[in-house]
Amino acid sequence: MKQESEALYQAIHKLRRKGTEIQEQYEDHTANEFRILHLLKMHPEGMKVSDVSTKLEVTSPFVTQLINSMEKQGVIDRRRSSDDRRVVMLMLTDKGEQAARKIETYMHHFFDGLVAYLGDEESRKLTELLHHVFDYLDTQKKQREEDAK
Repeated sequence: MKQESEALYQAIHKLRRKGTEIQEQYEDHTANEFRILHLLKMHPEGMKVSDVSTKLEVTSPFVTQLINSMEKQGVIDRRRSSDDRRVVMLMLTDKGEQAARKIETYMHHFFDGLVAYLGDEESRKLTELLHHVFDYLDTQKKQREEDAK
């Protein structure tokens, strides 16, 4: 592995590890649970499991496992759609709303602090670089899917 590749690998590994440490220190929910809480907060009318899995780019069975756990925690309810009784919608409970607000407040504080630390220009550069990395990852995923055909 080239020196630049190794340095990038180490930096990304450290970023993931630090992110996990921060999450475990300040949140009562896993990163995936937070993502679901945040998504459902943005969709107060509720969402289907399939729509959640599409938005989060994970499988429906994975979302179902998370939802089962979150339902036991009392942060999510399953409700039948008023439009189509066959459709089950995921909705936040009052406890889920409180958890989502708490986590969002923390995240806003964290990222406001990061922007203040980096400055506006460095923050814009980092955002652009991350989007560029995401484009590369999407391209690699599509290539693997094509190669598998």
